[in-house]
Amino acid sequence: MSLMQFSGLLVVWLLSTLFIATLTWFEFRRVRFNFNVFFSLLFLLTFFFGFPLTSILVFRFDVAVAPPEILLQALLSAACFYAVYYVTYKTRLRKRVEGKPRRPLFTINRVEAHLTWVILMAIALVSVGVFFMHNGFLLFRLQSY
Repeated sequence: MSLMQFSGLLVVWLLSTLFIATLTWFEFRRVRFNFNVFFSLLFLLTFFFGFPLTSILVFRFDVAVAPPEILLQALLSAACFYAVYYVTYKTRLRKRVEGKPRRPLFTINRVEAHLTWVILMAIALVSVGVFFMHNGFLLFRLQSY
C-alpha cells in the first residue's frame, strides 16, 4: 500500500468515524444511554477500530494485507450500513398513540428472571468449554494474518 492510497483510506476512515461518532454523541446527549448508543459504540469498535491496527501492520511491520480497494469497499459498506441503520432506527411508520397505556410485552417475575440468566450463563460456559476442548486456548497460535 502506497502512502497516497493510505491517505485516501485515512480520509474515508476519518469521515466515516466522525459521522458515526457525531450521530452517537447527539443521541447520547438527548437520551443518555439506550440501545442506539450501545449499538453505535459496538459498531465503531467492530468495523472501524481495525483500520489503525491494519495501518500499523502495514507500515511498521511490513505485513501484506488486503488491497486498498478492498479496504475502501469495507469502510464504505460499513458506513453506508450504519447510515441505513440510523435512518430505519429513527423513522416511525405509525403515529404514536398517547392516550391509552400499553400493557407490557413481557411479564416475568424475579424467580423466572434469575432462572433465565442462570440457564443462559450455563449455556455460554458449556459452549466456551467445548470450544476450548476442541481448539485449545488459541493464544499466539496464528500461522498467518
